[in-house]
Formats: sequence, structure tokens, C-alpha cells
Amino acid sequence: MIKTTNKMKKFFENDMGKIIIYGAGRYGYWIGKYMNDCNIPFECYVDKKTGGGVLYNDKPIYSVKKLVEFSNEKIRVIIASKEYKEIFFNLMQMDRKYNFQMNCFIPTWILPISNGEPVYHINRFLGYFRRKLFKGTMPTIISNDCVAGFLYDYLDMNESITSPTINTYIVEEDFLKLCKNPQYYLNLKIKPGKRVKLLNGEEIIEGELDDIKIKFTHSQKFEPDILMDRWNYMTTLIQWDKLFFVVREHYYSFPYEFEEEFLKIKYPHLLIKTKALSMLYLNKNVVFHPQFLAKSHIEIIEDYFDIVGWLNSKF
Repeated sequence: MIKTTNKMKKFFENDMGKIIIYGAGRYGYWIGKYMNDCNIPFECYVDKKTGGGVLYNDKPIYSVKKLVEFSNEKIRVIIASKEYKEIFFNLMQMDRKYNFQMNCFIPTWILPISNGEPVYHINRFLGYFRRKLFKGTMPTIISNDCVAGFLYDYLDMNESITSPTINTYIVEEDFLKLCKNPQYYLNLKIKPGKRVKLLNGEEIIEGELDDIKIKFTHSQKFEPDILMDRWNYMTTLIQWDKLFFVVREHYYSFPYEFEEEFLKIKYPHLLIKTKALSMLYLNKNVVFHPQFLAKSHIEIIEDYFDIVGWLNSKF
């Protein structure tokens, strides 16, 4: 019998059986590396395209037929491929013949943007390991767009959100003002402004912090007072001793002058470039990630940037 789950903590900490990673591609590589880094033992890889015991993350890769050897014991299998439906179907076919005792982890979740359909989300899955390796408590992330929310999700720390900038957009000149003087702006009570349209056609509500405009994205269903109250409440949760600013290119490349000024701010900061490289790419606080957010569920952030290592070095 094959059971399926997407409960990470239970799967790794409570369930029984040797762990096998199905898939020896990029996803399998990062899962295996993080498991080794977190001292979580696993038996081997299996892959339909590779076999022969070749080592990968210090573990052998076998053909899928290797699973037959475990048919008389409890095993846990992680599907490390976005082709999970095909893989799971093949496992079900094998189960009819060999009657596995298998607990199968499929990293899929129903997300607000998925219209009720499960989405394979490798970054959310890897968040379990990132959280184990991150030292200390999560900082307050102040961002110019939705990047703060994604970083909390990537680190499996959604319950630790202390940022008011989730689901907001702030133009670069206003964001730079905020970065340079956060104590002033983030201690103000926000005031409701007018409704405006973003470049993508979305109609949103603005909030005003003195001369700064905060654009509340995905806000069509909410009254302005609710959005303002949420902002004001979240500012009371800010960890002033662990404040982190991150800015991501949005509709167009940032002006060089803005990037240069942003990289001078006194707080820990990160510039995510998605449009084009520049000489600033040589700065350790700059990362070039063209698919960040655009394909956040299938593009592994570590392919571009060591997020855990960077945070540990700063906090």
C-alpha cells in the first residue's frame, strides 16, 4: 500500500522507514544536499533514467527496480520531480505487484493562485531544511514588493512574519527614503489614499506615510480601513534590532544611481536583479535571479544565491 503526504515535520521526524529520493536531477540534488547538511540520513536515489550505483551527494543512484528490494519493509519515498503525477502512477503500478509499505512525500500544496489545484512547490519543501540551518530568529524583512512574503515562505517561517510590506509595492524613490529613515516612516500611522492602477492593469489602494506612497496590491476585495489597520498592526511587530531590507526589480531595470544608494544603507540589505547584470553584481549583497517570483515554485533559489548562508552571516 502507498500512502501520500505533504506534512514535512511528521514525515521526517515521526514517520518510520528508510528514506529514498526518487529523482536524481536538480531537485534531487538539493534535497539530498540539505538532508546531508541537516544530518537526516537517506538510503539512496532511484531514477528511471540512471542506475548502476553512481554516487550523488555521497549516495548511490539505482534504477527504479531497486525499490522492489524494500517491498518487505516500511520505506519513505520523496518524489523529487515536477513530473510527480507520472512518477506516482508508476509507483502505483509497481505497488499492485509488490504491495509496498510506502509513505510517499509529494511536495504539492494548494496555493491562493492555483485555483484549487495542487502545485509542486520545491522551495516550500526545501524550507523545512533551510529553517533547521538558519541560526536564530527570523528578521523583519522590509521589501519593495511581495518578495518579503516569499522569503518567509522559503524559510518555512510564515508564523514568524513581522513585516508590514507583505502584498505591497513601493516605487524605488519612496523605498529608498524608507530604507534611509525607517525609524521615522515605520512609526507613523498610515493614512488611506486614492485608488490607482499599476502598470499591469491592477487597480489598488494607496496608503500614505508622509511623502511615501504604499501601494496595497491584491487589495480589490478589502476596504481601505482594513488595509491601513493591518499595516499599523504589523509595524508594532517589527524587530528593530533585526531589520533587513530587500529590493527586487519589478517592471523595469533600476537606475544605477538607485542601486548605488541602496547598497550604501546602514542596515543589512539585499538587491535582487531580474532584468540585467551590472558591475554591482560583484557586490556580495547583490544577486541576479531572473526567475525570482516569476517561477518561485519550481526555480530553486540556491541555484542563484545561498539565502541561508547570507542570512546567517548577517544575523
